[in-house]
Amino acid sequence: MRSTLRRSSRTDDRPTGFDEQATERAERSDAPSKSRLRMVLQGATVFVVMFVTLYTTLRWLLSRDEAHTD
Repeated sequence: MRSTLRRSSRTDDRPTGFDEQATERAERSDAPSKSRLRMVLQGATVFVVMFVTLYTTLRWLLSRDEAHTD
């Protein structure tokens, strides 16, 4: 079975995928990280959504229990 990767004209013995992996890592490290403000806003948004969901669910469940006891 023949390899589908093309051999480059390099003279060293490193595998061909080495350069591609190094390039991908370098591109990821060059990407700007999220700012502190953005992370705080995302955390606050998640907190509010989860709080409202939990509050609404518990309120609905407790109101059903009270309706059944009457």
